[in-house]
Amino acid sequence: GSSPEPTSEGYSFLVDKVSTSSSFEIEPNQSSVAATLFTVEPRGGGRTYGSASGNISTVTDEDWFKFTAGSGNYDLDVTVMGSSSTNKVLFELYDSTQTFLSSMLVDPQTIAITTQTLRFGLSSSGTYYIVVKQSGSSPEPTSEGYSFLVDKV
Repeated sequence: GSSPEPTSEGYSFLVDKVSTSSSFEIEPNQSSVAATLFTVEPRGGGRTYGSASGNISTVTDEDWFKFTAGSGNYDLDVTVMGSSSTNKVLFELYDSTQTFLSSMLVDPQTIAITTQTLRFGLSSSGTYYIVVKQSGSSPEPTSEGYSFLVDKV
């Protein structure tokens, strides 16, 4: 047999850590029935959390996410990528009966890629929903990306 000869051809590769603790929205997810599931559960370091991300892709896009959590206090840490859009991004929290619990309005023009936090309390264990949508006086097409983390405190 012949032996391989050295060459001057180069190569490159990328090693990227993939997180299994985050969920990306799955369209269509415009309602509680079609909500994208993400898991809030105990993870390393004694923390209990779960995360998800998505894009507001159209004027009427609403992204629904569903999670199960125990009673207690939680932080909703939100990051919205900066945008030229004049619209804000609204994050709303609902319980299993779709009763409104709390919300946070994020302005991507003023926060750039900074995280904002909403602390909320859950009085009982159960299923909860986070709804992400555009909010503004004149919604416009956009592709604002966002991510959030629900962290038990």
